[in-house]
Amino acid sequence: MKPGQTGTISVQFDSNNRPGDFHKSMLIYTDINDQFIRLIIEGYVISTPGKFRNKIGSLDASNNIIDFGDIFFGTTKNETITIFNSTGETVHIISLTKFDQIELNVEPQILKPGQSGEITAEFSTLHSEMGKFITVYDFEIIKKEEKYNGKLSIIANIVEDFSILTEWESANPPIISTAFNKIDLGKIEPNKLTIKNLEIENLGKRELLIHNITTTNSMYSIHPYKQKIKPGEKGTFQLSIKPTIKKNNIASKLTIISNDPVKSVINFTIIGKVDLP
Repeated sequence: MKPGQTGTISVQFDSNNRPGDFHKSMLIYTDINDQFIRLIIEGYVISTPGKFRNKIGSLDASNNIIDFGDIFFGTTKNETITIFNSTGETVHIISLTKFDQIELNVEPQILKPGQSGEITAEFSTLHSEMGKFITVYDFEIIKKEEKYNGKLSIIANIVEDFSILTEWESANPPIISTAFNKIDLGKIEPNKLTIKNLEIENLGKRELLIHNITTTNSMYSIHPYKQKIKPGEKGTFQLSIKPTIKKNNIASKLTIISNDPVKSVINFTIIGKVDLP
């Protein structure tokens, strides 16, 4: 490209069988001092209505994730997904996992070929702490006396009901502030612990409660994942990861849930690249 000239970069994303959020990054290398430019590509793929694009074991499913979204602490919420037996054989579905917070029902538990059913989950926050809740339900799917495994992820943000605040509390809220809007780890080495310190500031007039900090990538560790920050002060948490040559996907979403009435749930994208040999 000549000086003063402009160019175009075209990016294509294959959305087939990839419903939901996607977060990708692309590196563009130049011959100017071996520099590179990182482009962040984000979006949301809308599922085609009526099509089963997910799997729970050998069963087709409208989704293999139940995302309850935000739930006020002390309340309950229900969500339902549809399952379909396209295997050509009768299957028996057994839930293997139990949690105090969730009542899960499969109806019917025996699906004939071509038959559909429903999995209904009721989430009660009475046995939970405020913050992000992520877990996985395990299923045993029996077909012709053979046993197969299936998994269903459950996600929820358990947040405060700010409508019950007093007049003084509403007029003097905590205000969460960060100096970052995304977390770029850059190039990191495999088999080496990488630690990044990140600050959270309370610009408000009441104590800021960080209920929890979580990531969607289980390779990360966070310490401390909850803390209290006084008005006008800052708190620090450490984000650490030790990727390997085989486990080198470090992309993730980081979620902070707090008692800030305006920004009780905030999400950040974590990007970076493992320097593979």
